[in-house]
Amino acid sequence: MLSTLLMSGGASAKDDAVNTGWFNNTAIKGYDSVAYFTQNKAVKGSDKYTFSYLGADWHFSSEENKTAFAENPKRYAPQYGGWCAYA
Repeated sequence: MLSTLLMSGGASAKDDAVNTGWFNNTAIKGYDSVAYFTQNKAVKGSDKYTFSYLGADWHFSSEENKTAFAENPKRYAPQYGGWCAYA
């Protein structure tokens, strides 16, 4: 029973984790996650357009991209919180 509780507790904690690296609280190294979908390329975000989600700061290149992310963050956030799916 204890192992069941530990396993179920660990799974939900991992689902809410976002990889921000060691030295800051910025998700995906400050890149605009919406731009990957709308511009098909990596675009550096700005501190001017920041949104907090799952305990991390997400940066965007425009107010429009920030709004799109805020309306549906699961659509634009990387799977597995940005962690490697293999390990």
